[in-house]
Amino acid sequence: MADVAARYPISTPTGEAIPLDVVRPISALRKTFASGSATAAIALTSTIDVILVYATQDLWVAFAASAPVAAVPADGTLTADLSFVPAGMHMTISPPIGKRSISLIGDTAAGIAYIQLLENWSALALSSQLTRG
Repeated sequence: MADVAARYPISTPTGEAIPLDVVRPISALRKTFASGSATAAIALTSTIDVILVYATQDLWVAFAASAPVAAVPADGTLTADLSFVPAGMHMTISPPIGKRSISLIGDTAAGIAYIQLLENWSALALSSQLTRG
């Protein structure tokens, strides 16, 4: 096996693990967001394990059990369950366990977010790759 936890059974000739994580697209969402204030909460179903986010402007993605944070975090403050997506970049995020609601907050400008909802597709993955917690 390529690593101790046997998560990646395929390895390179030098022993580096080759991930075999497989996901399946479920649906997609286009959502506009404003600068400095949160969108209405977007509920994720329990089958959504991963989201892929692309934004036209810098974006904060907030996760919560029901109503995520509603503002850009203060300078120098650590904020739990919050991810930053730089403009023009794709960001893959796994929602925190028990946090099935997201809100979008523009950092300094309004924009559009494109969110791809994904779920684990176990046909090609190992059971240990699908276990979280």
